[in-house]
Amino acid sequence: MDKHKDTDAIIDLIPAMAWSTTSDGMLDFANQHFLEYVGLPLADIAGENFYRLFHPDDTTRLASEWRAIMISKIGREVEGRLRRADGEYRWCSLRQKPRFDSDGDVIKWYGVVLDIEDRKQAEDSLRETKSALAASEENLRLIINSLPVLVWSARPDGSADFVNQNWLDYAGLPAAEILEWGFLDLYHPDDIPEMVEIWKRDLEHSDHTRLKGRIRGADGTYRWFYFAGRKLIDANGVVRWFGVNIDIENLQCAEDALRESEAALRE
Repeated sequence: MDKHKDTDAIIDLIPAMAWSTTSDGMLDFANQHFLEYVGLPLADIAGENFYRLFHPDDTTRLASEWRAIMISKIGREVEGRLRRADGEYRWCSLRQKPRFDSDGDVIKWYGVVLDIEDRKQAEDSLRETKSALAASEENLRLIINSLPVLVWSARPDGSADFVNQNWLDYAGLPAAEILEWGFLDLYHPDDIPEMVEIWKRDLEHSDHTRLKGRIRGADGTYRWFYFAGRKLIDANGVVRWFGVNIDIENLQCAEDALRESEAALRE
């Protein structure tokens, strides 16, 4: 008898809500921590009365899951909102394990209830943050794709890892053929040596780059573009380059015409 008293005392000292039920799922024991948490004596929650502890919106689901557990004879984690002594419903995790007789029949269920309200709130906050971030990223993507310039980003070695929709539309190619170093295939052969030299020099020795060059469009025509990019380092120390290519074909033609006029005047 003293041994049972010692066991009960130890169970009451466990910093978790311990409980047990009969083989058919009727609550027949709850330790002191459990009773203090819910603010009720065992007599008020014994048998099927323990369902009164759960949030009304969770009761039907929890009853169904408990029946499924008893049928399968396999314990698993179940989550629901439990009413605390102060009347607040808090998310809790219910974990249980069956005790079998020699024939493999369940003669008792033992379990614990763990308050996971703080974890739930953290998970909810994380989901809300992810949702807000996804919405922000989608809005940013819409803005970037609507800009009337060719927007791009590149890795520290100079290979492209992003181009906006305007870039794809101009080139008439899928992103896979432009990313990495595929964009070089679209540059005018006469411009590539100088452009690559400037690009690699700025990657090593500067935090920005500026150059001009001709890019072939979907119609096969080369047009002059002004390239401007800047190196950015995020909070994790990751380096990326972001930039735009602006169509200056008309400006270049005007400058060429002006130079030709000035040359003619000098002659």
